[in-house]
Amino acid sequence: MENAKELLKKRQKMIDDVVGFVPQKTTPILENLFKWKFLDTEMDPKPTPWDFLTNMDLMEKVVREHQERYDPDLSCDWGTRNNMLITVALDHSQQHTVTNKEEGIIQTLDVDVFGEPEAMLEYADDPVRYAWTKGIPKLYPEGLTFGQIQDACSALKTFNDYRVRINRIMNEEYGSPSTAISLSVAPLENVAMYFRGLKNFSLDMRRKPELFDEFNEKMAPGFLANVENGCQQERGNYAFSDWTVLLVHNLMNNKQFERFLWRPYYGPLYEILAKNGRTSLTFIEGYALRLADCYNEVPRGVICCYFEQDDPFEMRKAMPNIAFAYYPQPYLAYRTPEEAVDKAKELVEGMGPGYMYCTNKMLESREDQKRENVLAVYEYLRNH
Repeated sequence: MENAKELLKKRQKMIDDVVGFVPQKTTPILENLFKWKFLDTEMDPKPTPWDFLTNMDLMEKVVREHQERYDPDLSCDWGTRNNMLITVALDHSQQHTVTNKEEGIIQTLDVDVFGEPEAMLEYADDPVRYAWTKGIPKLYPEGLTFGQIQDACSALKTFNDYRVRINRIMNEEYGSPSTAISLSVAPLENVAMYFRGLKNFSLDMRRKPELFDEFNEKMAPGFLANVENGCQQERGNYAFSDWTVLLVHNLMNNKQFERFLWRPYYGPLYEILAKNGRTSLTFIEGYALRLADCYNEVPRGVICCYFEQDDPFEMRKAMPNIAFAYYPQPYLAYRTPEEAVDKAKELVEGMGPGYMYCTNKMLESREDQKRENVLAVYEYLRNH
């Protein structure tokens, strides 16, 4: 039995080999779970998803239980995806509100904090100042008490302490690498999701594109400096240097994507990684195939991309330099274990080097997959 340190290094090399299209004997398993691990638990009595999300001791127990049962090589979430303790402290957060605590149903808020598109530039000059002087009064019109602010600071500390602890546990006890040194979501994406709202953002982009250009000029240097900083750090226990997340491209046509996201942010990001011999785990929400012209600028050995709605074999043809992680979730939910394994075999053999397992959606409902299917597919992947 390998010790945790040896296993972690082995898994890092497996992932490097996938990104670099090096043939290997086994297929790495990347999990993109949120609530499913809570629903699969054998704790008795079974806590609710909300219990797990707001109790870091319970979260540690279920993460351990899941790792011991399935032993994935890498995970996108060890209970650190969303800080619901902040939501408890403030009733809601800038990003989320909870609509059903028993089921842990979390709704993303589409709130317009800016009020007008020109506020993008004021925000870009000093995001922290803007959040305190303009953002919080809009989100909490009755104000925050000193006690609420204290509770929020305490919640943040509790969550961050857990994040440090669970990374150490997974690295040192289970030999699983942490995902990435830095997380890169372009500042313009955050404007759409958390400050202006998707509807207003979509209208602004078409009516006042010059504001987007000016905003990007202000924000891109800091964004890229963070990527460069990640590249200068030792790899340590991480699988990738950067976790790159693309979301609001769904609102853009190809020319807008190239102008507002690729040229200011993501194209230079991948150039920095390539220059430093580092790698990105890239998630592209929605359809990614149409972005092939941009991604073909990136050399081989930089990206492993997991995606949602495209055909993996078409993606491989369109983007031959990009390694992919993909598996259609319905096979885990609605097919027999034998059919689920057959699909894994089709992907392993058809995609060849440069392929890693990951479901094409984040799993968070009870029906998203069946335990017997997961165990059967993982057993196959560990031998092929």
